[in-house]
Amino acid sequence: MNYLKLCYAIFLLYVMFACSSKTNRVEEGNICIIDYSSLKKCELDDFFKNKRCEYVLLNDSSEKSMFGRPDKIEIQNGYIYIADQRMRVLVVYDINGKVVTSVGHRGQGPAEYVNLTDFDVDSVGNICILDGRLDKVLFYDSNFQFIREKALPFEADIIQFVQHGKMLCGLSSWNRGEHEGDKIVMTDIDMNVMNTFLQYDKYVDPAYWISNYQFAKSEDYIAYNQTINDDIIVFTHSGVWKEVIRFDFGDKAVPDEYKINIEPKLSDFDNFCMLKKIYAVTDKYVIGTLWEHRKTKMFIVDRALKVCYLSDEIAPMDLNFVCGYCKKGIVSNLIETNEMYPDSVNNHLISEKAVLKIQSVN
Repeated sequence: MNYLKLCYAIFLLYVMFACSSKTNRVEEGNICIIDYSSLKKCELDDFFKNKRCEYVLLNDSSEKSMFGRPDKIEIQNGYIYIADQRMRVLVVYDINGKVVTSVGHRGQGPAEYVNLTDFDVDSVGNICILDGRLDKVLFYDSNFQFIREKALPFEADIIQFVQHGKMLCGLSSWNRGEHEGDKIVMTDIDMNVMNTFLQYDKYVDPAYWISNYQFAKSEDYIAYNQTINDDIIVFTHSGVWKEVIRFDFGDKAVPDEYKINIEPKLSDFDNFCMLKKIYAVTDKYVIGTLWEHRKTKMFIVDRALKVCYLSDEIAPMDLNFVCGYCKKGIVSNLIETNEMYPDSVNNHLISEKAVLKIQSVN
């Protein structure tokens, strides 16, 4: 009898520990708190002074290269990958701006996608496309040829390759499939879940997104942040949980009651400040945008110097704006001419062709 009681007690302790480790994961690891009010504020232009800048003139002469506003850009393996979720196209250019191909085919059949919800490219050039409408992932090789597709047992918003044949998926707040309520899952390459991280609380509004989000990949880390939440979850490239970077906005932080039923409360956000989108976390910097009093501003926080370089307000329809990060720096899509640009760039823009600007952060 005593043996049975002991086994039962051990079982209860195991269950309690397992539940605690899943729901309170943020409290367990390293937490780096960034006190926003105590950061020294500087102009963003000051950060880029004397830093290298280069331009890529995109050749848009082919129907394959047609895209409107780029939602996500990756530059690696000698290629530039540009996703336009509205036009549902993933276009590939070489590093000189010459169009190579578009990836995949739209449709509802096998080897086709309806929505280009997200994509990622691994270190050797393999590509995955997440279709959040059909709840599946399509895989392509480094020659852009379709390999296979895998149905998902859950609903996901974002996807990311990690090392050793694994994936990270950011699950939808409305997911009613497997792992309902979880925010992040790690899977093998066949999309079998191996681990889970974080859970949604009740303070979420699936009906209103202030910003879309993505896994933010840098040369150092993979980062996750979904509004409205001022915690950035940082993973290594092998998918190991490293730390939480928590932005503390003090009395300007969004109260929990304003994180649900957001739309009728939008005017109240004039009083708040929050993370809007994260583009990269490195050993030196956190790069992203804020929503400060309902104004979008780009920021770069120097983690060691405790300095925040902040832009002026960015208009909602401003297309000349950051849309990615790569090893060389911050990637922006240029639409309008500027006297500060080289003549070759302005001439390309005048001819209504796209230009990418890559600004070094080192």
